[in-house]
Amino acid sequence: MFPAKQVNACRASAKLQKPSGAHAPSGPPASIDVRTDVYALGVILYHLLTRKFPYDTNGAAADIAVRIAESDPSSMRTLRRGLDDEIDTVTLKCLAKEPERRYQSAGELARDLGRYLDGEPIQAKPPSLVYFLKKKLRRHRLAAVATMALVLAIAVGVTGTFVGIVWALRERDHAKAETRTAEAQRDRSQHVVRSMKTMLEGVSPLLARGRDDTLLREMLEVSADRLRSDELEAAPQARVEILATIVEVYDHLGDFSKAGELGQLALDLAVAQGAEGDGGRALVLPNLAIACIWGGDASRGGELAAEGAELARRVLSDGGPSE
Repeated sequence: MFPAKQVNACRASAKLQKPSGAHAPSGPPASIDVRTDVYALGVILYHLLTRKFPYDTNGAAADIAVRIAESDPSSMRTLRRGLDDEIDTVTLKCLAKEPERRYQSAGELARDLGRYLDGEPIQAKPPSLVYFLKKKLRRHRLAAVATMALVLAIAVGVTGTFVGIVWALRERDHAKAETRTAEAQRDRSQHVVRSMKTMLEGVSPLLARGRDDTLLREMLEVSADRLRSDELEAAPQARVEILATIVEVYDHLGDFSKAGELGQLALDLAVAQGAEGDGGRALVLPNLAIACIWGGDASRGGELAAEGAELARRVLSDGGPSE
């Protein structure tokens, strides 16, 4: 049987879904408007990119509310190495305490996400000369490293030429390795951002002003339809991660039928990846187990929970899932 402690933890983590929309630090009730929904979208984007919520959701509801109202969310780059600082800036702008510092509508957030995906300067960060130069250097990282190495070799003179060449070659190889790692991280982040942007574009302006969970359900439906259509077929790990997050949210909403359907899809995709899909299976199994247990199939839920616990132990003993 699935441990009661984990079921209760799942229920407790759902608390943040409500504070992020209805009780986000947006001022008195009269000031609640579409910017409160922007805050909720920021919570979802933060969780999609880090697998964590912006605030600690452990403890009593009153303690959680105090943390949300008085503390600032941590930068996502402290939780996920290699994450682009621009998408971190966009997400933290959504989570700003003062409504006037957030995006003023879901459409404004969608446009800034589009600028990020197109490699254009985002509005969430003031455009400065250093900022634009930094973006140019990112696009030409290898060329910049090679140029610096050449200048250094000339400066040390003929005596140090051999040492300079060796250093340049090592730096070039190191830069290539860093670039490959950064590109892989950026690709995964952009897949998540594209999915988030798709959800925003699929929600009508009237739904974006809703005060219940209609907006969230509509976004989940749009995103799930895209994932069913193999839109992220080229990035199977990212596809499984996003599906796992959607399943978790459906569990929180109590829609265990939808959670079970999408959880099974995610599990099949993870299994098809072989050993590379173990990390995705470890994410999906607990939430699928919850959907089965609360959906009336306690026997299968217990089997999935046990399988998930065993897989998690094995993945952790092997050094964690591959990125």
